[in-house]
Amino acid sequence: MERTLVKSCCGGSGYVLILDWPISKTNLKTFTDSGYATSETYTKAGVFYIVRQGLTASGPYGGTKLQVRCGGTANCNLLMDHLENTFRMIEIPT
Repeated sequence: MERTLVKSCCGGSGYVLILDWPISKTNLKTFTDSGYATSETYTKAGVFYIVRQGLTASGPYGGTKLQVRCGGTANCNLLMDHLENTFRMIEIPT
């Protein structure tokens, strides 16, 4: 898993999280069990989407890249660490 900081307009920034395996709808349960909220609308549209304490992560199911925003939250690094640790709890497909 790789975390890359990206700059955006107006002095903002976000991250791209590159996974070692493609994200799947079956992964959502791990995130909801860890306190993340999801959206049925995004899920039906084929988009992985989770929110927790101002952190938002999204990307297409079957993809390995997620766009992550912290919404100006001061503890963005802590939220990113928690997100990465939650991904590590998911059994990697072989």
